[in-house]
Amino acid sequence: SILMFPLLHDSARISYAGRNLALVLLVLGALLPAVSPAHAQTPVANIGDIAVYNNAGASDVNITHEGGATPTVINAYSNTVVAPLTSYVLESAGDGVKLSAGKHLVLYNVRVDRSSGSNRSEMLTHLTLENGGVTNALAYGRAQGFVRYGSGADECVISGGTIVDASANDILRLHTSRTDVNSGQTSKIVSGQTAIQLLKLDDSLDYLRLRRAANTAGATSTTFADVTYDTVDEASSGAMSFTATSGDITFNNAGYYLVLANTHLKRTDSREFSGTASSTTRGGYTQRLRLNTTTIPGSLTTSYIRGSQNAEEADDGTLTIGAIINVSASDVLSVEHMKEYGVNNNIISNKTALAIVKL
Repeated sequence: SILMFPLLHDSARISYAGRNLALVLLVLGALLPAVSPAHAQTPVANIGDIAVYNNAGASDVNITHEGGATPTVINAYSNTVVAPLTSYVLESAGDGVKLSAGKHLVLYNVRVDRSSGSNRSEMLTHLTLENGGVTNALAYGRAQGFVRYGSGADECVISGGTIVDASANDILRLHTSRTDVNSGQTSKIVSGQTAIQLLKLDDSLDYLRLRRAANTAGATSTTFADVTYDTVDEASSGAMSFTATSGDITFNNAGYYLVLANTHLKRTDSREFSGTASSTTRGGYTQRLRLNTTTIPGSLTTSYIRGSQNAEEADDGTLTIGAIINVSASDVLSVEHMKEYGVNNNIISNKTALAIVKL
């Protein structure tokens, strides 16, 4: 914005300008935030505000194995697809989004391709909130991808989402990490194929946010077992009931609810737990949302864990789902998982979480 004034030549105009100097300064002060650099702006909450950013036009970014030069990359955005009104400000480097205070729906996808080398690579994504130099890695919104190079199977897309509770000026960052040790392969985050979407939610809605703060055993057979949560980060204001350490959420109010769940698994024979490289046995896991005694349509998701074939130690997997469900009062929801095949896994602390909001 540019504020323009006529040239002042005579005493009358000078007197007029003098009387209104305070008003001019006040107007300029109001306009300055609108013309300052984006990274210096302070976002202001506006319910329903949407922002979408992607990495179109950027260079591919290489990511190496765990222990390599770049095992973790902070995803950066070079293009604004949908510009927000006031709730979001993209950092000047594009590597984070400054949030207004309150609740936000976050959805993202990251495409990772094999760049060079052979065999397997395993990618995990997670979100962080940063404020004043303090970074909080979120249990919520984690996901996984797997690449098995050979016969053209050399790409994956990792998709995740959650509800974030932000303080004013928190910077949201999306990280992609290689968790295998296949030094023979380099992977790349592909230009134009990674994006993040944000929606400012109404803070007055009813939320429930749960996570696991301690490891626990995962399912050991094809019989579905509850994913249980031992920590309540945000209790419902009445629409839902939950008892810590259980796996059941009871809906007290009928209606539509958004459910976002991520369950992180790690092999019990992995180096982290056994001290030696894991076996080469494959593992397959399935997760579902269950309402009373019925699997919710569209809620099934899977994860594949390969282990240490060719000494790659691809030992991690994440089951991720987002769904809108319609419930009646007294219905009970559970997040359940089962093991299709392979060695046992642990459900990992602070990487397993569930977020629900009544719409």
